[in-house]
Amino acid sequence: MYGVASFIVTAILFPLLGFLAVCSRFYTRIRLTPTFVGIDDWLIAFSCLLVLGQGASQIVGAVIGSLGRDNEPTVEWREANQAKINYATIIVEKVTYSCIKLSVLFFYRRIFLRQKSFRIANNILVILIALWGLVFLLLQVVLETDNETLALPRGSQEWLLLWFAITDVLGDIAVLALPYPCIRKLQMSRRFKVELSFVFLLGTLSLVFGVVRLYFVAVNFAIFFHPPKTTPKAHSEPTFWTTAEVSIGLLAACLPPLKPLLEKMGGALKRSLVSFRASRSRKSERLSSVENIAKIDGFNEVKLEAAKGTEYEMTDFDRIEVEE
Repeated sequence: MYGVASFIVTAILFPLLGFLAVCSRFYTRIRLTPTFVGIDDWLIAFSCLLVLGQGASQIVGAVIGSLGRDNEPTVEWREANQAKINYATIIVEKVTYSCIKLSVLFFYRRIFLRQKSFRIANNILVILIALWGLVFLLLQVVLETDNETLALPRGSQEWLLLWFAITDVLGDIAVLALPYPCIRKLQMSRRFKVELSFVFLLGTLSLVFGVVRLYFVAVNFAIFFHPPKTTPKAHSEPTFWTTAEVSIGLLAACLPPLKPLLEKMGGALKRSLVSFRASRSRKSERLSSVENIAKIDGFNEVKLEAAKGTEYEMTDFDRIEVEE
């Protein structure tokens, strides 16, 4: 479904978007609206490093592994390389997902910490997300050991990947829904509440990618237990959407802190448009003035076009020449 070129391009583009968002976040924190750099910022910075690492592993998988080659004949050395890359990616993704979610939860504390109900819900989610990532990380490490020694049931790895994808989507929903009851209680205008809600709602971008990733994980799960004779390999899609999801999640987690920067850029753009329209209006007025002079003084067409080409008022010397 996806070619080698698609994997390489997306492995560069998606993590790069997240990296730029994180850099802009720290610029906003330090230079634009000087404030303390908190645990939410350090978590997102650490997540950015992990996302860049996942993008690099996807590129390596496309070059020396089997990513993007589902419809090609199996090559043993490529499959061996891909197995090593998958092991590293599956381990790292558990930490990446957890850190991004925790960063968002700690960012919420900057805004809604005074509300008691929020503090309780936020603390519960912080504990659950941290345990969620730790448990799945340990289970993944255990499953990657010698399965024959542990006598694990068939398909344990596939079950773990499926449940991780399901709980990832549920975790995103819980994190995204947390601030909305608090926003309703804020003492501010309805318009500002809607704007603030919209900013937080941008996090649903990550949720959409998570749902798509869950779909492909479920498809692979079904293929593992009921493999059709004519179905080709299909392990590329989950890897593709994993990199896309964590990159977009990184971007979405940085959008609320970037609100001051976005407002500044929007204000500068608005002033530029106003200045451009004003200059066009002044130019139009100058041309209209030249046309009026032409009607009064009886300019011919040649002199009228020459007058339109000048963006300054006629001098006394010009008027004497016309009268002659």
